[in-house]
Amino acid sequence: MSYKVAIATSDTVTVESNFGAAEVFSVYTVHDDFTYTFDENRVRLATETSHAEAQEEPEEFLEIIRGGGGCGGGRGLGCGPGGCGGGPGGAVDTKLAMAARALADVEIVVAGTVGPGAEAALARRGIRAFAVEGSVAKVLEKLVAFDKFQHKRRAASGHA
Repeated sequence: MSYKVAIATSDTVTVESNFGAAEVFSVYTVHDDFTYTFDENRVRLATETSHAEAQEEPEEFLEIIRGGGGCGGGRGLGCGPGGCGGGPGGAVDTKLAMAARALADVEIVVAGTVGPGAEAALARRGIRAFAVEGSVAKVLEKLVAFDKFQHKRRAASGHA
């Protein structure tokens, strides 16, 4: 069964950034035949949004750039020099919830680091989060290799 993976990256080459500060997520589909394809880049838009608005308008949080595109041009949300907003229900929680909702169609999110708040926001949507550094291609190759391993294991046990 194919699934989608969102990887935090500004150059589509290197996994980077903390999930909460990531400006760009490259979305890939991992296919049943153990291949993967690039779908789109989703770029964070800088908005000041209340918690209620975040629940109603997640599509305004991420702009979809099909077939590639540049980084968010400094439009990212998250912790910055001015501080975070912190605390339950604060600006950071709202931004994490918005990001998780905007990525609700993916099964796996990969970023350089994934804090406990981001992990919880993603888990509430059934999204698995992994903190990995390195190349986007290597991450995708490891996911495909793991899928192959799981497939062979299930086939050997008669559950394929």
